[in-house]
Amino acid sequence: MTWKDPIVEEVREIRDRIAARFDYDVKAIGRYYQQKQRESKSKKSHIHRETSEYRQKAAKVVHKQQLQRLKTISKPS
Repeated sequence: MTWKDPIVEEVREIRDRIAARFDYDVKAIGRYYQQKQRESKSKKSHIHRETSEYRQKAAKVVHKQQLQRLKTISKPS
């Protein structure tokens, strides 16, 4: 069994949902991303923005879990 990276899985899921909206028509998908890029002030792609938000949320969860582990380790027996 291979390990699956949750971030990669999220990106693939988003990409597939967007592609499905356009019946997997490469030209239509390209036009969609070009439009999204024009609308974006930062010129980041739509999928990049969604992935960045996901990574920020994941980092907060991991940080919280690490703090909880440290608290349980540092408690006197």
